Amino acid sequence: MLLVYASLALLLALLQWRFFVGFQASDDANYLRGALGWLDHVPYVGDTHWTLRHTLTLPAALSVSSLGLSLFSLGLTTLVYFFAFVAVQVWGLHRHLGFAPAACFALFAITTTGMVVNATYLAPDVSELFFVGTTFWLLVRALTPGADGRPGTRWLWLAAGLLAGLAWSNRQTAAGALLACG
Repeated sequence: MLLVYASLALLLALLQWRFFVGFQASDDANYLRGALGWLDHVPYVGDTHWTLRHTLTLPAALSVSSLGLSLFSLGLTTLVYFFAFVAVQVWGLHRHLGFAPAACFALFAITTTGMVVNATYLAPDVSELFFVGTTFWLLVRALTPGADGRPGTRWLWLAAGLLAGLAWSNRQTAAGALLACG
């Protein structure tokens, strides 16, 4: 089982490396402008909805300030969100449905063309999936009775609410998925 998960993680890394885009000079240029705005002066108040997507602009600013301005530092934010999204989903699926569904999901998610490419440049799609998917699993955990027969703690509910808020602030289309969770 561990060997399968390790192989899937390696496949994910190799696919991201092979099909790495980094920058498209489309919406990602606006996210970069927001990130550079944060590096230029704090607090930065963006002038478009793209520069106000702090779930992308702040991590991108951290990446650029740490690694310098490069294609890799620009794509790193979304790559981290994608790795985290797959890890959280695999964890939740493995915990509740078992190894086979979790491994199949991982294989499907990491080989889907749109995901492979979208995860390599600044775009809200992958981060939205991360926040919504993590919110879902926190809600499942909060609703699942523990050993004492009681549902999850208030901290799980608070974390789920915080992540749901970040999902919505990342992109408002997350509201539909969040309504399905609740």
